[in-house]
Amino acid sequence: MIVFLSGASGFDTFDNFVPIITRLPKNVGILAIDYLNSGLSSLTKKVYVLEEDITNLAAIIEKQTAKKVIIVAHSMGGILALPIANRIKNFNGFIGIEPTTREIFFNPPQEKGYVEQAKKFKNMTEEQLITNMQRQTKKNFSKEQNKLLWKHYYQDDQRDSESKSAQQQEELIQSVSKYEKIRFSQEIPVTIFTQKFRKEEYERSEYTTDKTKIICVGDNHYLFWDFPEQVAAEIIKLI
Repeated sequence: MIVFLSGASGFDTFDNFVPIITRLPKNVGILAIDYLNSGLSSLTKKVYVLEEDITNLAAIIEKQTAKKVIIVAHSMGGILALPIANRIKNFNGFIGIEPTTREIFFNPPQEKGYVEQAKKFKNMTEEQLITNMQRQTKKNFSKEQNKLLWKHYYQDDQRDSESKSAQQQEELIQSVSKYEKIRFSQEIPVTIFTQKFRKEEYERSEYTTDKTKIICVGDNHYLFWDFPEQVAAEIIKLI
């Protein structure tokens, strides 16, 4: 079973990864989970802690009784993947697409590539960012896939967002710090897709095992939208 975990966005997880999912063998299970307050999931009625999310997600995965579990995570999905992997049976591999590292979360590097990337986003309005992303998905998704991706995104964006509060963000920071010692077992095969300037960050990160491979491609954070065939090929190697 392939478990897909999105980053911190309003995209429905299946929509987000569908160009990869459609390239996988038909005989594998697919579990694309939307977090609470995200995608097509409901909004919470209270502030909940990250530990609750991790416990619930691990329970959903375990309920499937899969003989082999591979986690594919983008961005903040990596923060969830680490503790989840330690709580489920038959975890057999990880594909990270620029998964968030604790270093980038708490002590961002100041090398040229990081500074230039931060400057690029600082000078870009939210409208410009969305326009760029839509241009990207229009090129790499089918017409129907692209339509659903953005339809569900705007449905999520228009909902009451009180639960996406500053209090929740502060809780997230505190929760992540509690998992600072969690790593994958050294025998777990790991493949990381990233932009070239982040390669050294991942080489020293908590995602590194004795079987880690780092693949440098693309020039944006959603690089899996541009390279679904390469990501699918690496998943298939782990099946």
